[in-house]
Amino acid sequence: MMLIWPDDFVDKVIHGDCLEVMKQMPDGCVDAVVTDPPAGISFMGKDWDHHKGGRNQWIAWMITIASECLRVVKPGGHAFVWSLPRTSHWTATAWEDAGFDLKDRVAHVFATGFPKSLSVGKAIDKAAGTERQVVGKRTDRAAKPRRDIRGGNLVGGHKPAIDLSDITAPATEAAKDWEGWGTAVKPAVQDWWLLRKPLSEKNVAENVLKHGTGALNIDECRIPGLKGSGVWGSSNKHCQTGRTLNQSPEGEDYRSQPHPAGRWPANLILTIPEDEYRLRDDITPDQLHQLADWMNENAKY
Repeated sequence: MMLIWPDDFVDKVIHGDCLEVMKQMPDGCVDAVVTDPPAGISFMGKDWDHHKGGRNQWIAWMITIASECLRVVKPGGHAFVWSLPRTSHWTATAWEDAGFDLKDRVAHVFATGFPKSLSVGKAIDKAAGTERQVVGKRTDRAAKPRRDIRGGNLVGGHKPAIDLSDITAPATEAAKDWEGWGTAVKPAVQDWWLLRKPLSEKNVAENVLKHGTGALNIDECRIPGLKGSGVWGSSNKHCQTGRTLNQSPEGEDYRSQPHPAGRWPANLILTIPEDEYRLRDDITPDQLHQLADWMNENAKY
């Protein structure tokens, strides 16, 4: 699916294969690209996330899409591209090889989730052909009141506890020795690559005047602080409020006043766990069971 965003509202939604849709678009007609492409890890066995045969094949496939994005984006237009750490370097390589300039990597750090890991104890029991005894149920969270994260106020209702999978006991002595061992740590980072199509003019100032692209609206991306929160996000109170170090005509250093719009936008995004849970309240128990079953069956390494 492709979204066209003129000004501050959605004017048109185009549903289709992005590569085929872009082929019908003229050169230099898009201001920016924000995309969440496949990661090449065959998530939940889906064909759309297949690795295409390996690193080189996947990068070559992604280059064809990134190259078409480069064609339709205006000179100086940015691309913001999602990736997973495991194959993040594949994504960056493909978009850079397609002709985009790599400007930065934005890391999204979160505390929720669980490792997509092979349970070594279970694997040993499975290989031995023995059945493990179910001793309980694992839930994703305990039932608790819903809260407004910003103010900490109760907003009504409770988040229900949702059963994910069975808790089982080792069936063989060998499995007991390896119970609790796995093959991966919990993921806590996702990457967003910030890229830019090369300028057509000799500098950014001339490019923005001609095409309206080439720069980032920093002030519109500032992060408002929480009243009474104190130092938030930095050990330096001046950085936290968006202050800058200046020098007076007399040569003395002084700090500017806090920016009314908040802190500087950074290449690090932190997500509050409860905020993620609130966003995921629409996920059904069946969907969570399906995900847990897939993790158990497809964790190979």
